[in-house]
Amino acid sequence: MANPKTYVRPTMLNDALTHLQKPDSVALAGGALLLAGLDSDYETIVDLQSVAELQRIETEGDQLYFGGAVTFQQIIEAPNVPDVLVEAITRTIPLNRRNAISVHDSLITDNPPHEWVAVLVSLVASVSYRTATGESYEKTLRDLLAMDENALSGCIIELLTFA
Repeated sequence: MANPKTYVRPTMLNDALTHLQKPDSVALAGGALLLAGLDSDYETIVDLQSVAELQRIETEGDQLYFGGAVTFQQIIEAPNVPDVLVEAITRTIPLNRRNAISVHDSLITDNPPHEWVAVLVSLVASVSYRTATGESYEKTLRDLLAMDENALSGCIIELLTFA
C-alpha cells in the first residue's frame, strides 16, 4: 500500500460520508483486516472509530444491534450474544486481533473471517449500510453475499442486526 496523503477521523457519520466521496478513499474502523490487503493506492483513509453512532451495542427483546465500528472483542463481551457467535470469533481470531477488527472491516474486506460470516448467515443477520452519497440500505447478509463481491466497496456499515 502506498502512503495515504490524508487521514481523517471524523466524529459524525455525515462527515465520514463526505470524506468517503473523495476519489481513492477507503473507510476503516480498526483496519486489521483491511490494511493488510490494500493493494491499491488510497489517497484518503477515513477512520470510523470516533463516530459515536457506529459504536452502538444494544439489545431489544431478541434482537442484537452492533454498530459498524464495534470490535470483535466488544461483541464477545456484550450480553446476550449467542454462544455460537462467541465461539466462531474466539476460535478463529486471536485476542490481539479481536481488538482491531470491527464489524465494518469484517464485512467489506475481500477475505472475511469465514466462520464469522457463516454464523451470521445462520442467524439471519441484516446489514444496514450507507453509500458514499448517503443512500441507506438494509439487506440480509445472505443477500449481500449473493451480490457482486464488491457490493459494499465504498460503503459504511452502520449496523449489524440479528436475533
